[in-house]
Amino acid sequence: MKKDDKTKEQLLKELDSAKNRIADLEKGANKSRGAVIDLERLFQLPSYMVCLADFDGYFTKISPAFTKTLGHSEKELLEKSFIYFIHPKDKDKTLSVIKDKLEKGEDVINFENRYLCKNGSYKWLSWTSFPVVEERTMFAVAFDSTELKKSEEELRKSDIILSNMAEGVNVVNEQGVITFVNPVFEKMFGYDKGELVGKSVDVLNASDEEENKRLVKGIMESLKQKGFWQGELINRKKDASVFYTYASVSELKIGEERHWVSVQEDITRRKMAEETAGKSQSRFKRLYESNMIGIAYWDSSGAISHANDAFLEIIGYTREELETGIVDWLKMTPQEYDHLDRAALEEIKKYGVCRSFEKEYIRKDGSRIWTLLGAASLEDIKEGGVAYIVDISDRKKAEAELQRLNDELEARVVERTRDLASANESLSTEVRESERITKELQEKNVAFRVLLKQREDDRSDMEQNILSNIKSLIHPFLNKLQKIKQDPDERVYLNLIESNLNDIVAPFASKLSSSELRFSPREIEIASMIKAGQQDKEIMDTLNISFETVKTHRQNIRKKLGIYGKKTNLRNTLQSLIN
Repeated sequence: MKKDDKTKEQLLKELDSAKNRIADLEKGANKSRGAVIDLERLFQLPSYMVCLADFDGYFTKISPAFTKTLGHSEKELLEKSFIYFIHPKDKDKTLSVIKDKLEKGEDVINFENRYLCKNGSYKWLSWTSFPVVEERTMFAVAFDSTELKKSEEELRKSDIILSNMAEGVNVVNEQGVITFVNPVFEKMFGYDKGELVGKSVDVLNASDEEENKRLVKGIMESLKQKGFWQGELINRKKDASVFYTYASVSELKIGEERHWVSVQEDITRRKMAEETAGKSQSRFKRLYESNMIGIAYWDSSGAISHANDAFLEIIGYTREELETGIVDWLKMTPQEYDHLDRAALEEIKKYGVCRSFEKEYIRKDGSRIWTLLGAASLEDIKEGGVAYIVDISDRKKAEAELQRLNDELEARVVERTRDLASANESLSTEVRESERITKELQEKNVAFRVLLKQREDDRSDMEQNILSNIKSLIHPFLNKLQKIKQDPDERVYLNLIESNLNDIVAPFASKLSSSELRFSPREIEIASMIKAGQQDKEIMDTLNISFETVKTHRQNIRKKLGIYGKKTNLRNTLQSLIN
């Protein structure tokens, strides 16, 4: 193997070693479940997507970074199953991880899948998840690894040696001139491809001249003693913006010339998260000092090392008594609540936090006070942590009063039920009497209908008798009169007499004068002549009226019959009234 080949092999090993060290640091930074102080603080970190989700596939709580990264509203992400947003090719492996690992209580580190964005595109997310099997839920942290995926793909295509690296790499010669950068490094510093090669490494430094000299001196001493240097660098991008990287620098010999290789990871987001954490601590301090709720630092032995005034006011002790060490949360807890404390300590030991629960404390004066309590562990307090308590005595009194009122109401309901039962029995008696009367009325009604039917039959018989008498006693004489030679007026009147006799047995005239049609006497007279077949001239001569008058009456008759303006025969319509 040639000398140059050996140096390249060494470079590869050093690059792999640096990558592994950076990965270990990333894992250490992400796996922080045991050090949760304030869950809300995590949900406000701007750069990380933090969530709570259940095993059924739904988010129960998400940080604002979700909506910022994916573009969906918080409502859309909470209402739909998160499986809906996963790329079709990634759904099966995601469901498999939930079922085969998370539901069995196994942590999942750096699991990647693609999520649907609001604009229809997909983004790669890298997940670290911790299950809570008893509650069928999981706590997860994700970050957008889309650009990282793209960078890795570019590295595989452009350079075999650096194909699997996600960090930025540059090489500087003894004169401080940049001789090589990978695409990630160029992107990290905001330069186009090949733009950095040949430039002085000073263009990357954001420190002032004196600080830069001290930094270079420290790097050279560490290289001489250890063979490598690691630490944070303050860098300047092409657009002059400043950002932070974690760098690993080692020496590389190419021929007789020495070079320095640096592998750098952008930790700006991490630094911002640390700053955010500092701000969150400051906010917690303000909450502590505001005394809106009681806050205390505790350990499992029962000691309370620090507490705010609100806590002391709830339990009735002074700050001087707290500082002497006589305030003991175990001694203040009535024996009947010991099982709740043990369960809470087990939860904190397992998950770092416990669910809020209610219990009483024994105050200094011996009285009891109801409180709502929650607690979490802290890294810097062995077997202990921070807790909050809220005085809920007023609420408990209200609940007791409500229970008393409910009991009183139930007693009144029982009494009222007895009264209603008595009233119901009396009502049943009245109903039976009403049923008897109803039956009698029904029987009388049947008899009344029989009488009505008999009356109708009698009326029908009378009508038949009248018709028969008219046909036998009047029609024969009319027929004889019609056979005798008569003038036209006499013939008309005879026809009218015959027609009107027929109307006696058929209610034609009564129909015409009914409230429904409201025919006048003259209109009834003309309608009868039309029904009998008389023409307008015959009607004029008989009634001694003008043609216009006959025409007007005809129109009024058609209007009242509802056939005005229609091609309907008036005589047929009048005859149909009989039928």
